[in-house]
Formats: sequence, structure tokens, C-alpha cells
Amino acid sequence: MVDEEYRNWSAMSGNEQELVEHFSLHGSPPLFLCVVWKMIIDTDRVSPVAFKVLERIGSKGISIHLRKYCDYVVSEFANAGTFLIFYNINDLVEILVR
Repeated sequence: MVDEEYRNWSAMSGNEQELVEHFSLHGSPPLFLCVVWKMIIDTDRVSPVAFKVLERIGSKGISIHLRKYCDYVVSEFANAGTFLIFYNINDLVEILVR
């Protein structure tokens, strides 16, 4: 599901308003922080539009996204055998610390 949302982000990257609407919509899956994680891993940066989405989600919404993000990161580390083919564990920890 995270990969699908990340593909949505990439496909809509030219339309800022559409990105903000899609990822901050009340009924959308709370996976935006997971999308940001994948964005950092893939591009080593965070798009300025991501900050607008986070602002629109608000603090209460962010807590829901944060729970999903924690589950996702734990899952990624648990599946590190296949994941580490591309990344070394120290790189992942460094990304988390940033």
C-alpha cells in the first residue's frame, strides 16, 4: 500500500494542489509519513510540497500517520534481509536521525 501511495506521489508530482488534496484528505490512508520516508530513501531530499501536506494534515492527523509510520519502519527493519540488499543498516539509521 505504501508503494502504491508513493507511486501516486510520483505520478502527481507536477500538480501541487492535487498532491496536497490527495494526501491530506480526511478519508485517505494515513501513510503520508511512509511516503516521505520512501522519498528520502529514493531522492535523499524532501519535496517542499510535503511540508504543505503535513501542515494541512495538522497535529491530530499527524499522530495517526506517525503510528502507521512506526509500524512501517519496524516492518522494513524486520524484513531487512531483503531490504538490506540495497541499503546498509547504518544508512537507514542515519536517515532516521536526520
